[in-house]
Amino acid sequence: MKEICAGQKDKQRARDAISSFLHSVPPPPERAPLDILFEDELIVAVDKPAGVPVTPPHRLRTGSVLNRLVAHLGAPPHPCHRLDLSTSGVLLFAKNE
Repeated sequence: MKEICAGQKDKQRARDAISSFLHSVPPPPERAPLDILFEDELIVAVDKPAGVPVTPPHRLRTGSVLNRLVAHLGAPPHPCHRLDLSTSGVLLFAKNE
């Protein structure tokens, strides 16, 4: 029984290591149209079109407003809120935590 528990702990450690690695990889940049409404040293406000997600469905995929901002800023910003996929509107992103 102890061997089974030890094996499960090893699997969990491996999962945690993989998850930590994947979260350390920044989302890929994507050069695509981006309507920036306001930008200063702390925040950036963009006009999100309907049909474009705020964040990618997977860390290594593109097609989102976040990917477009990575290309614009050179570093991943932090979304202050989200809008549904089918919703258009103003999105705020923080440039630092």
